[in-house]
Amino acid sequence: MLRLSVMKQLIRVIFRVAGAVAFVVLINPLKSAVAEEVKDVPAATAALPNSKSGWYVTAGAGTSWESSINTGRTSSLYAPNLELEIVQNRNGDLEHGDGVAAEAGVGYDFGNRLRAELTYLFNTTSLGSERNSGTIAFAGGGDTFSGQADVSGRVNRNSVLASLYYDIPTKTRWVPYVGGGLGYTNVSTSDAVYNYNVALGSGGRGIGTSVVPGGSGSAFGYQAKIGLSYLASRSTDLFVEGNYFGNTGVDLGSGTAFGSFNSFGVKAGFRYRFGK
Repeated sequence: MLRLSVMKQLIRVIFRVAGAVAFVVLINPLKSAVAEEVKDVPAATAALPNSKSGWYVTAGAGTSWESSINTGRTSSLYAPNLELEIVQNRNGDLEHGDGVAAEAGVGYDFGNRLRAELTYLFNTTSLGSERNSGTIAFAGGGDTFSGQADVSGRVNRNSVLASLYYDIPTKTRWVPYVGGGLGYTNVSTSDAVYNYNVALGSGGRGIGTSVVPGGSGSAFGYQAKIGLSYLASRSTDLFVEGNYFGNTGVDLGSGTAFGSFNSFGVKAGFRYRFGK
């Protein structure tokens, strides 16, 4: 009986030791995997224990949709339909086609959910049509006009922007963010061809086709963004973002002036972080 009791106690001990060993064997790889997962996530969210600061580069590209802009122009030109040299004073709303946007620059992660970036932003759009009205003056008289012009040409905006972003901590690889920036914008246009379809105040059609020389001017630029990053590795973030970009009105010279620009867009890109 004594031996049987000892054997039972020994079997219980063996099973307990085996169970403990099995638990350790099974739980350690899981703990290691979780630790590695956390370790591999970079510092874009300060809620993770290894949040860090450091420099990075960023680049992205996408599309943009431009709102119509108010335009004004004073110019001397030949009106084929009237067979006259005229001075034109015109105001209207100029429509754009869809545009392309690209942005690249450098950033610094402060390690406390805040990031700062200095970027170059390029926007380009085609011109579409313009609803306009105005006056014309010519030797011996003048007239009014209103109607539409079909316009061919391009508008480019080159900007340098300083921006600040806040990364919203999620303790996962998916990190939403919001931010915005301010800076300098140069607006330039190619030579534009205006094919007028307007009615003169005195009746009939007037002006015809004219070429408006391109020009450029400086403006104050601003942007706002909301986006989502995916932390692909310790050094690489992938992102998609929606953005608003605008600039103040600008005088392009040669008698042409644009009102403020307003555009919305979507971009996708990456950030590459330096350091360990």
